[in-house]
Amino acid sequence: MTISLLGGVTIALDGTAVSSFVSRKADALLVYLACNPRPHPRETLATLFWPDNDQTRALANLSVILTSLRKQLGDYVQAERHTVAFNSERPFELDANQFEQAIEQAQARPQAGKITRTVATQLGT
Repeated sequence: MTISLLGGVTIALDGTAVSSFVSRKADALLVYLACNPRPHPRETLATLFWPDNDQTRALANLSVILTSLRKQLGDYVQAERHTVAFNSERPFELDANQFEQAIEQAQARPQAGKITRTVATQLGT
């Protein structure tokens, strides 16, 4: 699986773009789980993604999205009774992680200040 966040969210599985998730929140949930690869309590995710809904409705919404994600992505998304996690044991690439690693490597070099300024300029910060 490849998840690209820089330049817009794109998700590919076995080289084929995945574009038919139930909603944009499905994309957001997958990205959140991939960027934070540890088990998350269902209640926490429900509150995070549906803050205006009561807990019962928010958990139901989460279940619908998890069913969709698991149907399309298999065991990349691990949904247990009380927790949900991204299966980082499966092969995946996340461009934001690669970008962060490149920045860390660049900062360790003598010209790190120049590289940092260049990246900051590109990102508009």
